[in-house]
Amino acid sequence: MSAPRDTARIRRDPAQWDAFVAAAPEGSFPQLTAWARANAVKGWRVSRVALESGDGVIGAHILVHRMRPSPWSRGYAPRGAIVEGLDERAIRDFTASMRTAGRRLRLSHLVIDPEITAGHTAESWLEGEGWQRIGAIQINRTRVVDLTRPEEELWSGLRSSARWSVNKARRSGYATEDAGEDGLDDFERIYLETARRVGFEPGAAFRAVYREFAADGAAGLLLARAPGGEAVATLVLLTCGPRITEFYGASTREGARGRANYLLKWEAIRSSRERGFASYDMWGTDQHGLAEFKAGFGGEEREYIGAWELVTDRPGRWVVDTVARARALGGAVRRRRADPSSRADDHPGAVAPVRVARLSASAPDGWDGLTVASPGGHVMQGTAWADHRRSQGGEPRFVEFDDGRAALVILRRSPGLPGATALVRRGPAHAGDGPQRLAARSAALAEHLRGQGVRDLFVDPELDADPAYDAAMDRLGFKVADEVQPSIHVMRLTFPKGATEESVLATVSKSSRQRIRAAEKAGITVRHDATGERMEEFGALLVERADDLGIAMRPELGYLAAWRRLLAVGQARLLLAEHDEDLLGGLLLYLQGGLHSTAYSADRAASRRQFPGTMHLVRWTVIREALAAGVPAVELGGVDLPGHRDPPSRDQPNHGLFEHKRSFGAEWVVRTPARRIVLRPWADRLASTRRAVLSQARSLRPGR
Repeated sequence: MSAPRDTARIRRDPAQWDAFVAAAPEGSFPQLTAWARANAVKGWRVSRVALESGDGVIGAHILVHRMRPSPWSRGYAPRGAIVEGLDERAIRDFTASMRTAGRRLRLSHLVIDPEITAGHTAESWLEGEGWQRIGAIQINRTRVVDLTRPEEELWSGLRSSARWSVNKARRSGYATEDAGEDGLDDFERIYLETARRVGFEPGAAFRAVYREFAADGAAGLLLARAPGGEAVATLVLLTCGPRITEFYGASTREGARGRANYLLKWEAIRSSRERGFASYDMWGTDQHGLAEFKAGFGGEEREYIGAWELVTDRPGRWVVDTVARARALGGAVRRRRADPSSRADDHPGAVAPVRVARLSASAPDGWDGLTVASPGGHVMQGTAWADHRRSQGGEPRFVEFDDGRAALVILRRSPGLPGATALVRRGPAHAGDGPQRLAARSAALAEHLRGQGVRDLFVDPELDADPAYDAAMDRLGFKVADEVQPSIHVMRLTFPKGATEESVLATVSKSSRQRIRAAEKAGITVRHDATGERMEEFGALLVERADDLGIAMRPELGYLAAWRRLLAVGQARLLLAEHDEDLLGGLLLYLQGGLHSTAYSADRAASRRQFPGTMHLVRWTVIREALAAGVPAVELGGVDLPGHRDPPSRDQPNHGLFEHKRSFGAEWVVRTPARRIVLRPWADRLASTRRAVLSQARSLRPGR
């Protein structure tokens, strides 16, 4: 039997307490004394509980905040309790000590959020002792990288898209540094800019947090600098025993575009391993966009049991709640008086108010200018597409918002089911507005359609990945949905200011330039098929290519007719590569959002050996026409496939197409995922049941 521990000394001595936390299996930095010191500036004082129970010590430092003018306080043990041996007895003894502490400190209630894995039987133990689960305070999900593995394994554990982004940042001249306290000004600038852009409430005490942890040798501040020397990305790392955690992270728009944030995170992981840490905690994957970004760096996803509350004085709790509500109301009134013109979208994290002004079955004048030609516009939001969907039985609805923007909604009804499902394919258009405003339009649309009995709403805007948009949509209840398009992301060639045909051609790889010239010498010509006379032949090439990639393309769905409508109104171009009237390849181009965007392309596989430069010449023609039109960029289409949403690796079927498009200088651009929200749950469940029954019936047909 081990000798008794001096728990009184652990409670009293900050150094002993920190040693206990650092050595515990799930010790976490918010339980260190540096965290308590940093929060003292906000009026929190600290009290510690530590006792022996079962196989070790269990304890927590409690941050206590007086709720004046009442005599009661509230208590919070961030990331507590710290447990050396977790069992039912430990939870029972800890609860008893917390009740005693509650009486001693005159607490109305206590909150804990220990790093105990979700689903652990500790949840039932806590419930049995009177704890109640409450809403999250700290993050409940995170991703942790095992740093005990060799660096080569860590690198190979990154997704191919993350490795590509790290290498791109290096090639572009971005560099990282351990800036320490000298980097605080750069950190503040980047952090506050990110808070405004993404829409979160910045922590006001970040300088105090960094300095208190740095005083104990438990903090680091990393910066990524652009080739010109400006800091464009930052991370603040806090340590606790063998674990290092990235508590703050931010990047400017330039840093995100240049992939400096990828380079910085990889260097943080790599250097943390070099320093001897055993694990790297990314501190939070609660938002979809952030979760996807962090998942690119490998590691293990972890989910904790969340926050739990123990009421120790019920009358006091009622008084504390009343005081808190009064304070919140008073703060709102003071802010309104200080700035009467303030609006919801001026405050970080708030969604700007938008309303549906009008919904009609016919398109208002100027519709395509709002939904196709504007930034983020798409042909699937235009009148020609609406006519196509109407011919297939869909019900187009033209929605106008009170902020002057618009969205095309297609309603689809099913026999025997109440209401309809609503699809906003490639919309709403962001029209150059911020992510909060775009999310607000989806929210307004959902509310309006709910009132009309619609079952669910699908939105799929033409938007580059944006954490602020993802966070806003998460808050509004829109869930990531299955994608409809074969490819989600895009390869984009952005023209520098003053670009000419000669300067752009000079950036094309040598092998691609040679193939362009070879195709021209072979007598291949590229022309516009303005009326779609060879549309069926082009469609056959697409089906052939789709079969090679395992993608289902079904001409009977009517997309050839849709493309002819787009050609007729000038929203699409069909470019054909021909040799002696033989069709070798083609490309369908959408003219939308102020860009030229490749929708589909394919060539005849049997002719590639004889005419290897066919598609090189076609894409070069597209680029030349985009330059002549004065558009800022041309999109060469996607290369990702269902089940493979990262840049293709060498062993994947689309890797050759990826390298082909990269050879023209195009860069991989990640798009935001499609989203869906259920508006009438009972009707949606009925529709799901109907689909399952029909699927089962089809499987029982003879010959299947």
